Amino acid sequence: MTPILLVNWCHSLASGKRERLFHITNTMLQLLQLKGLLGGLAYKDPHEHIRNFVDVYGPFSFKNISQESIRMRLFPFSLMGEPCKWLAELPRESITSWGELLTIFQVRFFPPSKMMTLRDNIQSFKRLEGKPIHET
Repeated sequence: MTPILLVNWCHSLASGKRERLFHITNTMLQLLQLKGLLGGLAYKDPHEHIRNFVDVYGPFSFKNISQESIRMRLFPFSLMGEPCKWLAELPRESITSWGELLTIFQVRFFPPSKMMTLRDNIQSFKRLEGKPIHET
C-alpha cells in the first residue's frame, strides 16, 4: 500500500519544528476500525477510547519522531462526530503535549459532574425488598 504523508492537519495540536511530518500506511489507519475506535467510543467512554488508542499505536515507532508526536498526530484520526468537531474547533496550536491532550479530552468528555453523578448513584444504591441484588 502507498504510505500517506501525514502532516499536522489538526491545527489545534502544536507541532515540533523537527517533527513536521511522517509516513503512515493505510493499514495503520485501518487498525482504528478494527479496534472499534471510530464508533463513537470517545464520547461514550473516553478512558476506554484512550486505552484502545494507546494499545493500537503504542508499538509503532518512526525514526526521529517521538512517541508523543506520533500519538498527537494520529489521535484526531481516532475521533468521529462531536469529539472530532470539538478538537478541530480548539484554538490554533492550543495543545502542546500528549498529557495536555489527554487531560482536556477527559475533562471535556468525562467531566467531574459525570463522576459525581456516578458516585452518587453508587452511594444511594438500595436493594429493592424481595428482589435479588442482581435484579435491583
